[in-house]
Amino acid sequence: MLRDSSLAGRLSDDTFLRRVDSALRARRVDELSGLLSDLPPVPGEGAGPGRHITVSWHHAELRRGGQAWVLVDLGSKNGTRVNGWRVDSGFTVRAGDRVSFGAAVFRLADPA
Repeated sequence: MLRDSSLAGRLSDDTFLRRVDSALRARRVDELSGLLSDLPPVPGEGAGPGRHITVSWHHAELRRGGQAWVLVDLGSKNGTRVNGWRVDSGFTVRAGDRVSFGAAVFRLADPA
């Protein structure tokens, strides 16, 4: 929903990135409640018949390993991929990598 709201112009790039960062840092479900609460529904979206959720709450983790970031799939059904390659026990990621969680796709950016 964040991606679709950004593409539709309902979120600025900065707001989108801040919310994705907050989602990735969240450790409890209640920390996620405010990320979408002010957004109108995206046409054609919503829970209901025909809606397939491809990312679980515990899908993958991004861990700091020294100077690198490592993406680890947590046993998800729909898989985690980096640049098209399936990630299992861990994969070092860097700025520019394309990361997929089920049907959700992101490009990693260097915050500097």
